[in-house]
Amino acid sequence: MLLFYVSFLSKRYDGDALKQSGCIWSKPSAAGVNHPFAPLYFGAWWQLVKAFAPEDFVGRMSWLEALNSLLGAGAAGFAVAAIGRMGVSVFQSVLGGLILSFSHAWIYHSVQTTEPMMAQFWLMASIWVALRCQDSVPGAALSGVLWAISVGSYQSYILAGPAVLFLAVRRIKPAVAWVVCSGVVGFGLFTLAAVLNGAGNPGEVIVYLTTKTDGEYWGFLSLSQTVRVPLGFVQALAVPWSLEDWPGLALGFRKMSMLWRGIFTAQVVVTGAVALWAFVTPVREEHRRLRLILWVGLAAGLFPPLYLSPLYNKLWLFPLSFFVLLAVLAAARSRYGTYALGSMLALQLAANIPRVAIHGSDPQNQNLLAANALRASMTFEDLLVADSWDDSSTFFAMYPQQANLKLMFHHGGVSGLEKAIAAAHAAGHRVFVYGLLERSTERWLMSDLGTRPGLLRESDIVPFRQRAKLVWRGVDKGSSGDLYELPAVR
Repeated sequence: MLLFYVSFLSKRYDGDALKQSGCIWSKPSAAGVNHPFAPLYFGAWWQLVKAFAPEDFVGRMSWLEALNSLLGAGAAGFAVAAIGRMGVSVFQSVLGGLILSFSHAWIYHSVQTTEPMMAQFWLMASIWVALRCQDSVPGAALSGVLWAISVGSYQSYILAGPAVLFLAVRRIKPAVAWVVCSGVVGFGLFTLAAVLNGAGNPGEVIVYLTTKTDGEYWGFLSLSQTVRVPLGFVQALAVPWSLEDWPGLALGFRKMSMLWRGIFTAQVVVTGAVALWAFVTPVREEHRRLRLILWVGLAAGLFPPLYLSPLYNKLWLFPLSFFVLLAVLAAARSRYGTYALGSMLALQLAANIPRVAIHGSDPQNQNLLAANALRASMTFEDLLVADSWDDSSTFFAMYPQQANLKLMFHHGGVSGLEKAIAAAHAAGHRVFVYGLLERSTERWLMSDLGTRPGLLRESDIVPFRQRAKLVWRGVDKGSSGDLYELPAVR
């Protein structure tokens, strides 16, 4: 799997992944409480490999991405080993590991510099130790420590704790060892993260632990969120749409050709059928307790996609691991179980290799083409106003010295935007706007700017359209956005 992942390292950089590129230019620091140690992992890895990395940005990102390739392959290995401890055949263990390894979410986060794969690595190691050393005091302690490290990498993995605990123990002494060791290590890690973020006393540590830097963006319990969870599950296993950027279910389905609608429907039906089979198929008597624990783990893992975003596939790695363990347990009892798992793997290979691995590794993509076009159009002193979660994110990561106003992180409202523009003009610099002024209302509402509260609205941007001058259209440069210049107001 490692060879597969490093052969298809992504060139279409995720906005979250580009956050980690900062370690190329400067010493990283611990992040917010949601995934505090992720930047330090990448920073340490970069120090190890930077002597071998080329000078160009794409080459350097490939070396950073290799860390997640190692972790993704390692996590898959722990998954195979853990499944093997459940009393199933070697073939079924390997098949389960391959289903995880070739899932959309697993491939995607093994070839990007996103945070959750490091947490997934430690979680799978923890589950393997729990099953390998069940009811052993040292084994329970080690399993708890590994789980705590996973939570330090990605906070939502705290929800896996009860399931991992009951996988590891049946008696009081191992349970105490698990709880104490995980608690000490977890508390120590998060206290250290708080100190690294500047906390100097217990009160400041508490503020760090209870403050989520992007908290105003997340938390949408609603009926529309709930009904999208099954689709999120399907796309986490095998992406059901074509290579274009997905604009959402309603609009995306309308824009599909009849062939793609058929493919989409077939993938959803097959994936849903396999999932339903895994839930309803009886298991061996000796597997009933194990199945109940895995159900608990899966239910806990479904909360982040339900609460945050069902189509945010980094939230699916944790629940997918419990689902696949459940599916393999069902296959061990069912006469046709292995065929069901094989059909799932075949579907994943057909969908994810071309649409995720090959498509993502193509260097001729909108992100890099947009970055090159933007670099040729302005100096570093010119102010670039952009979403920063679209094509422009790659440009900002490649050229951190560029004067910018990133609207995804701008909370100063229209007045703050106008002040920044006026200040740039007063200093004799030009002001450019990328990918915003040409957006339709429909596109705006589907973008992160349109869905996250506290940011600028489309109506705030409308007045700038009246005085902006087109520099170039994205269709002519291979990018998704147009570039405009805002002349100074006289």
